[in-house]
Amino acid sequence: MIFNIRVLTPARGNVMETLEADHPKFAELVRRAKMDADLAQGLKTVLAPVDNAFDKIEADIDDDDVVQAIVQNHIIQSPLCCASVLRSSGFLHELRVRSNLGDALSFHRSNGGHIYANQAAIVR
Repeated sequence: MIFNIRVLTPARGNVMETLEADHPKFAELVRRAKMDADLAQGLKTVLAPVDNAFDKIEADIDDDDVVQAIVQNHIIQSPLCCASVLRSSGFLHELRVRSNLGDALSFHRSNGGHIYANQAAIVR
């Protein structure tokens, strides 16, 4: 019998270091919202949009209140493990959590194994 096992390695650094390396545009919004110190500590889940997601709305994110709302809506105060997101079936299986802004977020896994937050695919 052969098993295909993927070992999860501990994260290195903190959330801000990861954002700066992989999602620099969102990291800049986090700094503008003055939440970088908060994200540098503790365990949180950050749903960081890919950089090109901001290309269409860059002109609209000059307002500090808008920046704050964008960042708060992409942070969950507790760690979220992908193993806790169940596959969808005939009966809808969703994991529901709230963002820092208080908005409800629904997570589900497709039959193909892809994870979605609301309608957005989680790519990494």
